Amino acid sequence: MFDSFRLKKLRNSRNLTLKELSERVKISQTYLNQMENGAREPTLRMLEKLAKFYGINLSYFFVREEKGEYSVGEPESEEILKYLNKLSAQQKKNVLNYIKFEIYRLKKEEE
Repeated sequence: MFDSFRLKKLRNSRNLTLKELSERVKISQTYLNQMENGAREPTLRMLEKLAKFYGINLSYFFVREEKGEYSVGEPESEEILKYLNKLSAQQKKNVLNYIKFEIYRLKKEEE
């Protein structure tokens, strides 16, 4: 079952307005709003578009969140998120900074 709450939470977590998301994914703002509020069920095509934009697994939209934990559908990512959910806000920032550093290092190696 499609979870409209997850769609809205994902957009908010990326600090996007409905208008910005609408422009980026080429889906009408009205349709996005209806999907987020549960007034309209999205088509598979729309969900595929959104999943591609956010870089997530399509299953994210169908798995209900429990206890504030996130689900992304990949076993490795699930395990990482399981541990992240146990960290403080500052510890999460430290992990994020480390990930950003590793991505930066990889990009430099590719140059």
